[in-house]
Amino acid sequence: MCAVAAILASLAAVTVVQQVGERSPVLALARDVPMGQQISEEDLVVAQAAADPALTPVTAGNLSQVVGQYAATGLRAGSLLTGGMLEAEQRLEAGQRLLGVEVRQSRMPADVLQAGDEILVVHTNTQSEGGSSPSQVAATVRSIGEPDTSGARMVNLAVASKDAADLGTWAAAGDIILVLEP
Repeated sequence: MCAVAAILASLAAVTVVQQVGERSPVLALARDVPMGQQISEEDLVVAQAAADPALTPVTAGNLSQVVGQYAATGLRAGSLLTGGMLEAEQRLEAGQRLLGVEVRQSRMPADVLQAGDEILVVHTNTQSEGGSSPSQVAATVRSIGEPDTSGARMVNLAVASKDAADLGTWAAAGDIILVLEP
């Protein structure tokens, strides 16, 4: 009886060691890929990874489904690729940046803004511009968060790269209003 138990224990140990050492082909990044860039075959390499329930890398067999998708975030060379790193559609066009701005309810149209709306972001602090008429930046609403306890909402905007720094500075100072364009 002891001999049978010893043989079963040995077989169980061998199975565990084999499973831990078993590797599967998965996709990894061959080079850095910036957020919003379309994934090409040249961006990817096949790596071998041990099975781990905490990891969910994209298997190498899914290469054709991955190529053509877009990077949801900046991707670093050497990282294993997971589904959450990909988007089926491009969020930003070339030359755009995504900028999150916090806007009080009194500084945007009430309950009518939605993703996809074309808006103007108007800089309200004309003193910083020498008293001239306010500057404005065209933007597209990408998403709108729920109001916080003060009623302010986080609004994600796609803006031209050249306008992102100015708009970020204005928003940080609370010097903006959002105007919905017809």
